[in-house]
Parts: sequence; structure tokens; C-alpha cells
Amino acid sequence: ATPEKRGIFLMGALTQLLLNKQWSDRNAKPFMKKLKGLKMDEKDIKALLPEVQSKLEEYDSFDKGKKLIASEASKYMLEAGEGWKMSVDEINFYFACGMNLVDNIASIVYPKEINKQEE
Repeated sequence: ATPEKRGIFLMGALTQLLLNKQWSDRNAKPFMKKLKGLKMDEKDIKALLPEVQSKLEEYDSFDKGKKLIASEASKYMLEAGEGWKMSVDEINFYFACGMNLVDNIASIVYPKEINKQEE
């Protein structure tokens, strides 16, 4: 996969972790409004990174695992540079995949916590 696809995927996962946190704390997902009905373009995805990071900080939830995901997403998006050659549908496909596969990412960045839940 190209760096932009990897970055978008990880942003989807990080955003879903924020939505999960909002849901567990408030039984609501107010951040969903920022996702523009999953019709985001390159500029929107890039704007999402600091917004998600800031929200996670507000919830006292920007822990080591989420920092690692943010770090990887940042690296890939910087590597991808400007002017991704992707349609809005394609961008949001990878973003939604990241949201849907968040548990796969979480099991990598939080290996001990997942094992505890299974015991």
C-alpha cells in the first residue's frame, strides 16, 4: 500500500479509538460530525490529525498506544506529501477500513490489555 493509504487507514483507526472513548465516557460520539459523512478529502484528513490528538488529550486518553498510531500516521502522511492521487471515495474507503479494523491495530499497540480481556 502507498504511504497515503497507510496514513489514512491509521487515521481511521485513531479516530475510531477517540469515538470509542467518547462513547464509553458520554454515550455519544460528538466527534462523528467532524467526519463529514465520510466524504473527506486530503485536506480534511490532514486537518483531522491535530483535532483527534487534541480531543484525545482532552479526554486524558492520548496514551502510549494512541501516540504510536498517531506517530505512524504522521510519518506516512508526511511521506505521502501533497496532492494524493486518490478520489474522495477511495480516501474514505481506507479511512473506514481503519475504523472497522481498529481492533487489529489496538491488539498490536495494546498487546497485554487484549490478553487480559481474554483470560
